[in-house]
Amino acid sequence: SPLGGMDPLRIRRLRRHVRAALAADGGTSVSTAAALAQMLDGSRPVPAHLPAELATPLTHLAALIAQVRAADTDEAAELTAWRVWRRTGLEERLAQAAAAGGAAAARADRSLDAVVGLFRRMGELTDQIPGLRLAGLVARIRADRLPIASPRRVRDAISIVSAHASKGLEWEAVAVAGVQHGTWPDRRPTRSMLGLEEFLDAAKGLDAGTVPHDPVVDERRLFYVAVTRARSYLMISAVDDEERRPSEFVTNFAQWERAPAPASPGAHAGRPPRPLHLAALVADLRAAVVNGARDDATRSAAERAASAARYLAALAADGVRAADPGAWWGLRDLSSHAAPPPQIAEVVSPSRVESLLECPLRTVLQRVGGDTAPTPESTMGSLIHALAQRLAGGAQEDELRAEVRRFTDAQEHLAPWERARQLRQLESMLDALLAWAQQVGAERRFLASEEAFEVTLADDGVLSVVVRGRADWLSITADGRIFVTDFKTGSHVLTHEKAADNPQLAVYQLAAALGAFDSLREAVDDIAVPPSGEDTTAGGAELVYLRSGVARTRTQPALTGADIATWDGRLRTAAAAARGPELIARVGPHCQRCPVRSSCPAQPDGRQVGAG
Repeated sequence: SPLGGMDPLRIRRLRRHVRAALAADGGTSVSTAAALAQMLDGSRPVPAHLPAELATPLTHLAALIAQVRAADTDEAAELTAWRVWRRTGLEERLAQAAAAGGAAAARADRSLDAVVGLFRRMGELTDQIPGLRLAGLVARIRADRLPIASPRRVRDAISIVSAHASKGLEWEAVAVAGVQHGTWPDRRPTRSMLGLEEFLDAAKGLDAGTVPHDPVVDERRLFYVAVTRARSYLMISAVDDEERRPSEFVTNFAQWERAPAPASPGAHAGRPPRPLHLAALVADLRAAVVNGARDDATRSAAERAASAARYLAALAADGVRAADPGAWWGLRDLSSHAAPPPQIAEVVSPSRVESLLECPLRTVLQRVGGDTAPTPESTMGSLIHALAQRLAGGAQEDELRAEVRRFTDAQEHLAPWERARQLRQLESMLDALLAWAQQVGAERRFLASEEAFEVTLADDGVLSVVVRGRADWLSITADGRIFVTDFKTGSHVLTHEKAADNPQLAVYQLAAALGAFDSLREAVDDIAVPPSGEDTTAGGAELVYLRSGVARTRTQPALTGADIATWDGRLRTAAAAARGPELIARVGPHCQRCPVRSSCPAQPDGRQVGAG
C-alpha cells in the first residue's frame, strides 16, 4: 500500500522472516498472518533480526495504528485524521509527483483532490455532530453513497464483459467464448501472497481455516452465472485441435441440457473454415476469384469465382478498401524498372554493411520503416552511448550515476522491481565503461566521441558510393594512427575470429584510411607520424561489450593496403545490392529472427498476393 511502500517481493520476504522467527520461538501454532497482525497492533514485538528495509515499513504502520487508537479517546476525529495524514508522509510525495508532470502527475493530482474532498466531508460531519469520534466518523463516511453518472446505453451495440461483471445483467443473445481446458476452470490457487484471508480471520479472532478450498467450485458457479445471462440465444465456443481442448464445463453443459455432447463444441464440429472477421472473408473471396480464373479451373470453381466477385464488388461499394482490386498491390506493375541514375550516390552505413551482404531485401525494408519497435534493451543501449559521450566530454562519475538514476526513475510504466533490475544493469554497464576508459586512456590518446563522418569511395565509373556514419569513440595509437571503438550492450559476444573479419569495424577502418578523421588527427599537437612505408592511417578497431559488467573487447587488427582494397570491393558489392530496382532475398539462419518475414517472397507468409 502507499502507507507501507512494500512491493510483492518485499512482502514475501517479510513473511519468510516472520515464519523463521516463529519457528525459532517455538510459536508454530500461530499463522504468519496472525503474527503480522499482532506486530501491527503492538502485542508482539518485531523480530530483532528483521532487515531495515522490512522492519521500517512494519514499524511505521504499527506507529500509525497506535496513534489512531491513542488519539481516538481524547481528541476530535477530524484532528486525529489530520495528524495521521501528516505522519504518513503521503502529502509530500504526492505534491512532488504532481509537480513533476506526466501521467504520474495527473494521478497525484486526482489523489490530492480526493484527500481534500475527504477532509471537507469530515468537516461537514463534525460540524453536524459535535463530539463525533473517529469510529463514528469512519462509519458515517463508509455509509455515504456517492452519485456516479452512468454512461448512456447504446441499443445497437455489443457488450464485452467478464463473467464477474455480468452478474445481475441479461441480454437477448450471449456468447461465452474461450471455454478451454486449463483456462476455465482455472485450478490455480487464489490465495493472496500476503495471506489476506488468514489476516482477516486473525483480526476477527478466528482460527485460520484448515480445509483447503476447491477453486473449481467457484469457477463452476461463475460459469453458471455466464450461461444464464441469455434470454433467447446462448453460444458457447471453444477450440479443439492438437494443442487445445474444450473445458469439462462444455461437456457438462451438454449433459445438463440432456443433449448428446458434440465431438467439438458448437453447432458445427471441427475447425471453422476461416476466422470470423472481415479480413478473412475478403481473403477467401479473393482466393476464390484467383482460383476461378486459372486455365484449369473447373466449372464449379468458375461459378464460385463469379459469385465471389459479386460479393467483393458489393463490399468495395460499401467502403471496404481491401475488396477493391485497385488496392491489390500484387496486381499492379512496378512503378519503374530502371535503376536510379548513376549521379545519385548510394549511401551506406557501417552498421548496415553486414546486413546488406547477408540479405539486401531485409536491410532495405528495415531502412524504410520495417524495423522492429524500440525495446527496453535498445533504449538502455542508447543511454550507455550517451553516457560514453558525456564521459568523453569530462563528466564525473557521480554525474553519470545520477543520470542513470534519473533515467530509471522516469520509467513509470515499469514495476518497482523491474526498475531496480534495470538500474542494476545500467550501473553494471557504466562500471564496465568507466574501467575500460581508465585502462584505454593509458594505452591510446582520446580523439573524439560520437563523431559523425562521411566519405566517398573513388569513382569507378559504375556506382558512386558514400559511407556515412558515426563513430562511438576515436583514439590515436602510439604510432599516430586512428583507432575506432564501437560499444555493444547486447548479450551476444562475437568470437575473436569473427571480430577480426567484422564488416562494421572494417568499414570504420576504411573510412579512416580515406581521410574521414584526418581533420581531427591534424588538430592534435605533438602527434606521432606513422612509420614510413605504412600505406594507411587506420590503426585498428574493436568491439567493447559492456553487458556483463566487465568490458570484453574483440579487436580487429589494423588493415593493410591490400585489406583496404578488399573491403572497398565488398562495400561496393553491398551498395550495389541495395541499389535496385530488384532486391535479392537470401534464405539462411537469419530468417528465423527477421522482422520483415511477412514481406519476403522467399517465405510462405510473404509471397506476393495474386501471384500464380
